[in-house]
Amino acid sequence: MNESSKITVDANEAVARIAHKTNEIIAIYPITPASPMGEHSDAWSAAGKRNIGEADSFLPLPDNYTSHLDKMLALVSSCKQSLDIPVIGNINGVTPSGWIECALDLQQAGCRCN
Repeated sequence: MNESSKITVDANEAVARIAHKTNEIIAIYPITPASPMGEHSDAWSAAGKRNIGEADSFLPLPDNYTSHLDKMLALVSSCKQSLDIPVIGNINGVTPSGWIECALDLQQAGCRCN
C-alpha cells in the first residue's frame, strides 16, 4: 500500500470497510446503536462501490455444492429404502420457517412425521 492510499478512520468504519469489501451480504451488529457501521455499508452499496469478491475464489459454486443438509437428506432417503423400520429425523431450524422447511425436507426424504 503506498502512502497516498492510506487513510485514518475510526474502528467502526474500518470494520465496515472490511465487511463491505469481503462479503456480498453484510449483517453488522454494532456494539452501540449509535455506530455508523451499517450506514457506511449502505452508502457504499448505494454508490455502486463493488466489493472485491475475495471469498468467491475459494467457495464452491452453488451448482456444484452439496450442503450438509443435502448429505443428511440423502442419508435419510438411503436409510428409508434399506430399512423396514420408521426413520425418525432431527429437525434443526432457527426460525419458524426454517423449522417447517426442515420438517418438509425430512418428510420428503422418507422420515415419518406423525
